[in-house]
Amino acid sequence: SLVKDFPASVYILSCNWSTDLIRLLSPMVERRNILANNLRFKDGKCRGFERKRIILTPKHKFKEFQRIKGDRTIVCGDSLPDLLLLLNADKGFAFISHDKDFIEISQLIKTKFSREIYIVNNFEEVKKLIG
Repeated sequence: SLVKDFPASVYILSCNWSTDLIRLLSPMVERRNILANNLRFKDGKCRGFERKRIILTPKHKFKEFQRIKGDRTIVCGDSLPDLLLLLNADKGFAFISHDKDFIEISQLIKTKFSREIYIVNNFEEVKKLIG
């Protein structure tokens, strides 16, 4: 699976994936460490998401990131909303994706700001690089 073996202490921060989907794919990660939108169901159908904690924009995502940032912060991202997090992480991983602008800008950030950012294909490559 994509992220099934993440340790419980990892934080997952997402604008696009719901808490329920992340829990399904990453059962070892503690629920309180998943910062994503929660889906609301009624009569067996999804009716949108709960609005208690909304993570829809890069600004929302960065605010949550600042709140949880620790002594050693590693960020993995795959799109433009992740750029500010990569810039502020101790080590960043930019996943090659459909978003070619994201990869190009990640490379520029790495060079201009001397950030430790690696361009990778998947989580297996991340695991090898962080040991």
